[in-house]
Amino acid sequence: MASKLRSTFTAPSCSSVFSNRRRSTLVGIAVIWILLALSILLYTHPTDLSKHWQRVSDVVAPSRALYDDSPLSLSDSTAMDRSVYNFTASRPKWLAPLPRQRPEPLIIRLAIISHPREFERRKAFRQYVLSDLPSHEIKIQYRFIMGYTDTADDRRVSQERALHNDVLVLDMKESMDRMGEKRWRMLKWGAEVPGSTYDFYMSADTDAFLRLAALARRLRGYKSQPPLPGNPRETDILWGHMGVHALHLVPSLDESHPELEDEQVDGGEWYSYPYGFGYLYSSHLVDRMTQQDVVLPHHIHYPADDVILGMWVADYAKGATVVNDVEGFHDPTGHHSDETTTRPVSWDTVVAHHLQIGEMRGLRYVEEFADEWDRPPAP
Repeated sequence: MASKLRSTFTAPSCSSVFSNRRRSTLVGIAVIWILLALSILLYTHPTDLSKHWQRVSDVVAPSRALYDDSPLSLSDSTAMDRSVYNFTASRPKWLAPLPRQRPEPLIIRLAIISHPREFERRKAFRQYVLSDLPSHEIKIQYRFIMGYTDTADDRRVSQERALHNDVLVLDMKESMDRMGEKRWRMLKWGAEVPGSTYDFYMSADTDAFLRLAALARRLRGYKSQPPLPGNPRETDILWGHMGVHALHLVPSLDESHPELEDEQVDGGEWYSYPYGFGYLYSSHLVDRMTQQDVVLPHHIHYPADDVILGMWVADYAKGATVVNDVEGFHDPTGHHSDETTTRPVSWDTVVAHHLQIGEMRGLRYVEEFADEWDRPPAP
């Protein structure tokens, strides 16, 4: 058997070996010429090629399956227990709906602080908070504001932004060490239009439920202490649930290391600052704090990022009226580790914090709040 195998094997001739080598050489030379020609083409016609490649990439549309735009569908079992609510007091006068012939709705520029991965929370916010508002009472100019992550979430966000046109991606990487900067950039977005064209700038978290029509009524008719000085387009007002602090910072003009905190100043006065889950600046106050000659310190890490919201007012807008609305802005009972900071959801509650998505849906269905939207909520 071995002899038969040996006899069937024929060694290649010298001429065939030479032919194969010559063929390989010619192929190599051809490849070199092709690469050289492509290099010359790239050098002399870069624009034409880039346009061609752009057209080719446009043909392959991104997969819509990456971003799911289907509406949320939740059951009643996800709502808060009725024991969290307290409507034993009579309905307050300030909560009365405004007549539809009212000529001027309250205008709020709403910056919703978000993280790219919070797709479901943004969907819930659109569906349960922002939809079907009474246009004769309130007008909302809003954006979900976030940084980028260098992950697949960024691509999904780009699809979401193209679909809804309500997402603003800042030119900064999402980071807890840059939360102060993020809030500063959000304020700059609020100031992109003149203060004479809107009433309040507001910031809110995505885990907060906002009764926006009730908020508009409260801002107009709530008897605050101290009393409101007047038109928010002409006066300085800070409104929210306040804490107190004495942090003071020196603004840094060096933006090369934005993750580094600004220098602290010792011995400063104590001031009120709003908890960051929901607060308002009057438009006049926004204009005052974003003037060209005002440089606000903004390099501070989480969780002190909301402290600077009061520091800006204390150091750069002295004399502003501060409304500490603890009844209106709060965590519901059972929604914070420190129960002394919580209270039942009531007529006064206009911003409820630390909610699950199902609990946001439940608040949208509360019978006592039914006249605050033009239509009943979607299932």
